[in-house]
Amino acid sequence: MGVLTGLPARISSRAFSKSLALFETQYSDEEFDDYVINLFKEVSPGDNFIIGMGDNLPFDGEIERLGRIAELIDKHGHLPIRI
Repeated sequence: MGVLTGLPARISSRAFSKSLALFETQYSDEEFDDYVINLFKEVSPGDNFIIGMGDNLPFDGEIERLGRIAELIDKHGHLPIRI
């Protein structure tokens, strides 16, 4: 994790280059879930963290995985995060 330039040090950011690849069909649903759950572990307790996605979904990506992210947030995203 790093700190975004020009923002207070208490706000963290994370590069999501691999996460975008996980929308591709070559990765299993289990690999996708493991990545998102590991992300929650890395940012726990979750203070000052925002999960989001721009318009970088691969054209052949599985759009249904956006819904899966929402399900995982509902299940594991309550503060403080304890996984």
